[in-house]
Amino acid sequence: MSREDGLTLEMAQRLFPERYTMEHKPSWADTQRPDGRYPAPQHRSDASWFMHTGFSWASNGRWYITMYMHEYPLGESLAEPYQIATPEQRIAA
Repeated sequence: MSREDGLTLEMAQRLFPERYTMEHKPSWADTQRPDGRYPAPQHRSDASWFMHTGFSWASNGRWYITMYMHEYPLGESLAEPYQIATPEQRIAA
């Protein structure tokens, strides 16, 4: 999967490890918020994150995120930290 700007999903996954999807959870996602809740995944998949995020190539030779359109498939916050389902759990569902 690639975009007109030449950025591919695989490149974006490597460049932006802090994305939070139901497939990829960064370490900060386990941090409880001041209201006692936890952040929820912003997208169902990395592919969805890639398609709903704007990227720009800067003159210093780096990619930057310039826009987000979050989906929040589970709502904006959770009572417990999100756990990525194992392959076995996905088959059973």
